[in-house]
Amino acid sequence: MQAIAFSAIALFCLSLPLWATTDLAGLCLSIALFLVFGFMALINFRQMKATDETEMQYAPPADATEVEQVRIWAPIAFLYEQFGYWVATLSVPMLGLIVVLLFGRKIYLSSR
Repeated sequence: MQAIAFSAIALFCLSLPLWATTDLAGLCLSIALFLVFGFMALINFRQMKATDETEMQYAPPADATEVEQVRIWAPIAFLYEQFGYWVATLSVPMLGLIVVLLFGRKIYLSSR
């Protein structure tokens, strides 16, 4: 839960310049806070991924699905290997949300 909270705070800090009027100092502070909370989220996600020996006995077998072949997009595979299932699953919707917000901001600024 802590890793998700740090991720949400990091995304909020990253989105701050998109909707708030900031100067250069505010932009630098927003980026610095994003880096700090992003790093803390990364550390917590890596700790969640690590499994000790006592938890391994309750893990399902690796071949439980009996799937012979799976193809996924290479960046998503990298995210899955590094950070786990939820980060890989939510990365595509988050990318779409960021693109929609950036285009919406561009449309809003061009209409003024």
